[in-house]
Amino acid sequence: MFLYVNKQYYCMDKIDFLNKDSFDVLELLIKKKQYLRELAEKSGLAPSSVHKIMNKLYSKKIVLAEKTKNLKFFSLNYDSPLTASILRIIFISKITDCKGFKKLVKLNPLGIYLFGSTSKGKIMKDSDIDLAVFFRKKPDSIGLTGIKRELSSELEKEIQLIVLTENKINSMKKEKTLLLEEIKNNSVVLFGEELE
Repeated sequence: MFLYVNKQYYCMDKIDFLNKDSFDVLELLIKKKQYLRELAEKSGLAPSSVHKIMNKLYSKKIVLAEKTKNLKFFSLNYDSPLTASILRIIFISKITDCKGFKKLVKLNPLGIYLFGSTSKGKIMKDSDIDLAVFFRKKPDSIGLTGIKRELSSELEKEIQLIVLTENKINSMKKEKTLLLEEIKNNSVVLFGEELE
């Protein structure tokens, strides 16, 4: 069995160790490098379980280990394409599970697109989340502001929300903006149709 992520295929036997606990630990490492007991305490898992998870993640080069005095600190290996793909999956799942995202879908957009660093799995502590939402005509901006605030609160990340309409897209095409090309070519469709 294969998993298709970011234009690459990964054999499932390479990532069969990934489960909710692994995802929870990886998510903690986005914020900062941490030592094993700290990860166990914050994740609510037994230190022995976190030790097994970290050994597996380290063996797959998803995390890096650094020894300082008698503590072993773990951090994400951002140079690994597998790490980027896993982080991308984590955040796509988190975004689409949010109540704010479900409210955004209820506004009947033609499409919702994740772009920028999050869509590439390059998520750092201070990364924001870039979303573009395509509507046939401009929606209520007050409602969108509330949804943006809710998404930001749920995801604990700054949200950049770009509203696209057919008129705005036509204007961006005339100006040949890089933003439109980024959304068209490098985004992940979270809902609806691809942007043409």
